[in-house]
Amino acid sequence: MRKMATVVLLTTLAALLTGCRFGGVVIGDIVTGPTVTDEIRVPIPTAGGTPQLVIGMGGGELSLSAGNTDNLVEGTVAYNVTEIKPNVQVQDNQVRVEQGDIEGRRIPIGNWNDVVNKWDLTLGTEPMVLTVNAGAARAQMVRLADLGAPEIHFNGGAGDFTLDFSGSLRQDMQVSIDAGAAQVAVVVPEGTAAELRIESALTDITAQGAWQKAGSGYVQAGSGPKITFVVKMGVGRLELRNR
Repeated sequence: MRKMATVVLLTTLAALLTGCRFGGVVIGDIVTGPTVTDEIRVPIPTAGGTPQLVIGMGGGELSLSAGNTDNLVEGTVAYNVTEIKPNVQVQDNQVRVEQGDIEGRRIPIGNWNDVVNKWDLTLGTEPMVLTVNAGAARAQMVRLADLGAPEIHFNGGAGDFTLDFSGSLRQDMQVSIDAGAAQVAVVVPEGTAAELRIESALTDITAQGAWQKAGSGYVQAGSGPKITFVVKMGVGRLELRNR
């Protein structure tokens, strides 16, 4: 048994060093090149129903904001690894803007610090259901109240994430946050009604400003439409604040 384990280990190390294939997946160094900037511009789908927008990226930087645009989403993505070129797919009222799947075709090794993957996106203010999937990233999402989104779903890995709900909240909003070993800041302006439930064993929580502890969760008094949060974080740190 020990001899077999040694053979497997040596074979794996050899593959890492030589760029071998296992089941069609290449193991090799990250290959960076000149930084390329792609323009993203997706109109609001004409199919019926509320548009469903999915933003998906791995490691990198994400800047996302509601803004003055007639499109569902527009902006730029800068990258210097060919495999992470963003893909845009539109089917009926569903729109997906997602990073290319480098892990699906190649197990990359090397210095990820040399990789450029910077997303700068503006979303329109028409109603939509928004899902953001971010890996080991740094994400700044601002003016989220202006989206007019009845639902926002955020899924993050190990990263530093800020979700800022400044803006003009026009309707009740349901927000789910599911993150790994991350630092997450939730910003809700004072005077906006909010309720937050924790559905995990997370204990590192800081509440500032108008946020108040209420049972196993937190609330903020306010008038008008309300934001309801459901948070699932195994480890990490959650910060609630007003600005």
